[in-house]
Amino acid sequence: MTNHLYLIWYTPQMAGPRHWALFVVSSQEPEAFGTLYHVASVRGYCCTFATDIRFGVSIKGPRSSRTYEDRALLGTINDDVKMMMTEYADAATQMVNEHNVPRSRAESNCHDWVLHIVRSLDNSHLIEHGALGRAAVCPR
Repeated sequence: MTNHLYLIWYTPQMAGPRHWALFVVSSQEPEAFGTLYHVASVRGYCCTFATDIRFGVSIKGPRSSRTYEDRALLGTINDDVKMMMTEYADAATQMVNEHNVPRSRAESNCHDWVLHIVRSLDNSHLIEHGALGRAAVCPR
């Protein structure tokens, strides 16, 4: 089965950068349910992040309001890649943390996390060529 991989971003609640996440869904219907992958900071630990995966998420909020600011289709992935997304997410989280913890600063964030995953998929030829470029130009 073909699955669509989106980069979605959220309007910041306070001044600061937008939050990026990945959304995998098998349908391009506007009210489809899919899996949301993102990285969240761990409270109480400086510059440390944890992978957060939510299954059965509607890309629409209550009363058809969008829960995100916008999205960009990065490409399609097959079911085998979809099954490996948790591993990709965890590996990217580890890379972000390995960069941040020794510096005691959150130099790497959700944007870097998404780009690590998309770069890995691109390098392995598991997503269409150009996905990394499409992700890199999304609003931060």
